[in-house]
Amino acid sequence: MHQTFDITIVGGGLVGASLALALVTGSHAQTQSPLRIAVIDPQPLPQPLMFTPERVEDVRARVSAISLASQRFLEHLGAWKRIPAERLSSYRCMQVWDAESSGHIEFNAADLYLDALGHIVENDHIVRALRDLIDENPHICWLAQSLVGLESDSEGAELTLASGDAIRTKLLVAADGARSQVRQLANIPVRQWSYEQRALVATIETQKPHNQTAYQCFRASGPLAYLPLSQPNLSSIVWSLDSDQMEEIESLEAQELRKHLGLGMEYQLGEVMSISERAVFPLVQSHAKRYWHQRILLIGDAAHSIHPLAGQGVNLGFMDAAVLAEELIKGFKKGLSAGEASVLMAYERRRMPENLAAMAAMEGFKRLFGQSALPFVLLRSCGMKGVNRLPWVKQHSMLTALGFSGDVPAVLKTQNLGFPRLDL
Repeated sequence: MHQTFDITIVGGGLVGASLALALVTGSHAQTQSPLRIAVIDPQPLPQPLMFTPERVEDVRARVSAISLASQRFLEHLGAWKRIPAERLSSYRCMQVWDAESSGHIEFNAADLYLDALGHIVENDHIVRALRDLIDENPHICWLAQSLVGLESDSEGAELTLASGDAIRTKLLVAADGARSQVRQLANIPVRQWSYEQRALVATIETQKPHNQTAYQCFRASGPLAYLPLSQPNLSSIVWSLDSDQMEEIESLEAQELRKHLGLGMEYQLGEVMSISERAVFPLVQSHAKRYWHQRILLIGDAAHSIHPLAGQGVNLGFMDAAVLAEELIKGFKKGLSAGEASVLMAYERRRMPENLAAMAAMEGFKRLFGQSALPFVLLRSCGMKGVNRLPWVKQHSMLTALGFSGDVPAVLKTQNLGFPRLDL
């Protein structure tokens, strides 16, 4: 069977699914005729847990720290209200400090007259909300298949699926992750290097309540973060360590690991009472040398992946989707077809600097806090104390973390954010 689409997205995770909806939602639907959009992804639909988590086993391992800008984007798509309230974990404060010095920064939503700085949400719940909306939309075709072949030219791309079916599309969007198959088949070059670190993720129960506060402790071996969940004593953790040290940590029994986690967080929340099954994955940074070739374009982790120490990976991906939808709609209004070079260039021109800046910041933090020499320790201490004492510097840092600095997609500028300083 041979099918033709205006836009085909390979990868139906958080970023790919949000792009599909952004192209058919609200102002993004103002085209002369409805777009024909296909999403290709063989992954089964996740079955979210529809109850309030009370134990560490009740939380899925993969969670994301959703920024306020990403929340607004999901609200625009209609997905945010579909995430069960009992699975949304807002955080109002963030405590960040250097274990090697007295450097410390505290961010508080109240400083910007906000109720929260962001939310910790299980990925499965966001994916399910997006997928349900896609299933209800007649202009999006979901193909639960695998891609096995790809050819492209200046007019479009031809895809071959595992079933033998062929798809012709004017624009092919790769949203299939850091190991993007589309990027490889299209021979788009990428710069990639290992951090020589691995990250451990799990859910823990702590002796003391987190009080809707996120904690992050920087050590020379890597950062440890506690991310508050909806129950007062449950947190999701991300612990990044040099690979050789992680091998030792992986071999520990649960009781010993709990002791290491409590010590690593300097017992800010007391003892770690229990821990879920943990997952460990290598940390690699990558960035495509260009975001498009002919009529193939990269978004999300297919274009860039960064260190998780600030939890910005998925938020950068959501902004990719919002900007790409915006540029495509602008092109349609001018009579341009999907995949026109001028449209893809506009997307790359807007997103590449933003993504590179975020990657450079994460790389800088990683290198700076990975040094234990006294000059670096003093520099970190003075820098963190200085930021904490200067309200305007702290507010700018918070706006960046919230997703409201730099080139903000128009759909977010129209949102009423609650107070003048954030009405962009």
